[in-house]
Amino acid sequence: MTKQKKLLILALILICLTGVIAWFITPAFNMYLLYSRLESEGLETDAKIIEKEVRAAPSFLGIFTSYAENHHFQIEFKDLGGNVQHSVLGVSTSSYERYEWETLSRSCI
Repeated sequence: MTKQKKLLILALILICLTGVIAWFITPAFNMYLLYSRLESEGLETDAKIIEKEVRAAPSFLGIFTSYAENHHFQIEFKDLGGNVQHSVLGVSTSSYERYEWETLSRSCI
């Protein structure tokens, strides 16, 4: 093999190696930028209430007979990857009464 062919093969190997490294690094860097933006700005998406519930808990270690009520929504929404996620949100009494079984439009998740 001539010296010129050896240099050409070496150059092709280096180009392929650089391409493979860039192929792995580019998506990771894009995800880093996406999650950095997500951390600083948040994400707005549509969420659907799938269940409303009121949970009663003893107000003071079960010593007194009064109970505190905690209002919760079980919601589902699509994440950045398009997967359906389920979550439980604690909400105020007024929000609990205001929203029915409907879509919470543009909720911040």
